[in-house]
Amino acid sequence: MSGRPILSDRRIVNYNRLQSDVTAMSYVIRFNKPGGALGLSTIRACNRMITLANRLYAREHGLPRFRLLVEDETFTMADLAILVTRLTAAGLTFEERYARYTADGLRSAQRVYAPALDADGFPSKHL
Repeated sequence: MSGRPILSDRRIVNYNRLQSDVTAMSYVIRFNKPGGALGLSTIRACNRMITLANRLYAREHGLPRFRLLVEDETFTMADLAILVTRLTAAGLTFEERYARYTADGLRSAQRVYAPALDADGFPSKHL
């Protein structure tokens, strides 16, 4: 056993769902530039992202925990930008840690570990 942590299919799906939500929020911040306080539905969407991130990163050393937002407190676009940046940074760290699960990581693992085969189906002698 290599000692590397293993990701379950559920964690991979949760990570992909979290990243799509974080990307959507990042798009809103970057391109629409809305101002003022956030609405209740946006705060609840942020709380869903935070809950998913905390659940996903709970066993990961070095990744932050995120505090749920209080619906009665004012939450501005600057606060949302900071939250999305922190979630993005945690996601990138998580992705780097488990790079072998990405399509590129799986292809490179096949290149490194799979022996080249001759036309007869046996390992090549010309390595």
